Amino acid sequence: MIERGKIKPSVDTLYGLGAALGEPVSALFAEEPQPVLDVVVQRPDERVFVAQRVGRFHYEDAELTGDGFGPVEIAPSLVRLHRSSFAPVMNSLRGDQLIYGMSGEFTYACGDEVYRIKAGDSLFFDSHMPHGPKSVESERAEYVICYVDEVYGWIDMRLDPRKLLLRPPKAPEGLTATQRMAWRIRYARSKRGYLQATVRARTGLSYGMVSHIESGRSKPSLATLELIAKALHVPMAYFFDDESHMCRATFIAKNNQRRIERHEGGHSYAAYPLVGSDFGEPLFNPERRVYERKGFVGERTKARGHFFIMVLAGTVEAYHGANEYVMGPGYTMYGVSSIRHGVRAVRSERAEVLYVRSDLRHCLTRVLEPGSETRQGNR
Repeated sequence: MIERGKIKPSVDTLYGLGAALGEPVSALFAEEPQPVLDVVVQRPDERVFVAQRVGRFHYEDAELTGDGFGPVEIAPSLVRLHRSSFAPVMNSLRGDQLIYGMSGEFTYACGDEVYRIKAGDSLFFDSHMPHGPKSVESERAEYVICYVDEVYGWIDMRLDPRKLLLRPPKAPEGLTATQRMAWRIRYARSKRGYLQATVRARTGLSYGMVSHIESGRSKPSLATLELIAKALHVPMAYFFDDESHMCRATFIAKNNQRRIERHEGGHSYAAYPLVGSDFGEPLFNPERRVYERKGFVGERTKARGHFFIMVLAGTVEAYHGANEYVMGPGYTMYGVSSIRHGVRAVRSERAEVLYVRSDLRHCLTRVLEPGSETRQGNR
């Protein structure tokens, strides 16, 4: 009966079967290992939207990596908002994040700023700041979201491999000197992932003192600032650098995206970076690429990390290793960059793609093998 699947054995019976067969009980549940893919291509008609709910916030999303791929460095998804069932939400995560408008119109809050996003507009930001969609201006809106895997986000938060906490980001406009200092203390604490209780425990300050300093209602003494700087692992200059131009978020409307002509081994295309040079060092690099069929030379790329491609317009022939794919609007490809890949040909007069590349193991190398970059550069 057990072998025919007619009855389910008890745990004691399972152990008895294992002893009789001379096998561990786990062998009775062993499944055939599934191969780990190094590339996944998804067609629009294969995409499955799943209804999600966070409190009163309703939305639909579809993963763009597909099943069978190993651990991802960046996680892309297509999010769909409906005005009729929309409610705003704010989240706080770790690592960098990209929002790229696909259709419709909506507003998105990032910290204390709100951005109106249309098709082709992009928003790149440090996701530890509270963020989320604020309103839907059209009946329906869709956007691509790419965010860093939580493991790398945690490493970035705790160990700061990019050394971004050595320089403060630009504070919001219109704040007094005391308010700017309070904002930077609050920013550094949240960036580290600390609660106010953590700062109190590390400094010996009272609950009321920490709260009043962070809200700008109390001016800390130099001795108190030294305690806070030590607790947050930041230099004292962090609280006073009003010349810093590092931004917390980069919003670029489609018609303001800067065009860069790229020529790599005969392969030419127009690139529109979606993160500003004043952001610091991003954990991944997103850009919109435009290919022209006339005179097109195929791309042959091999690098570290992962890549993600989404065709926005036109049709291209792409490849990854020995696999070739014809990709039209809405098609996506997520793959390992160490295998040679690229766009082999452009089938339409013009093609446009969203291209994201990452090398998050680079951050691990910085933390685990300090000085390795210098040694490689000397070679």
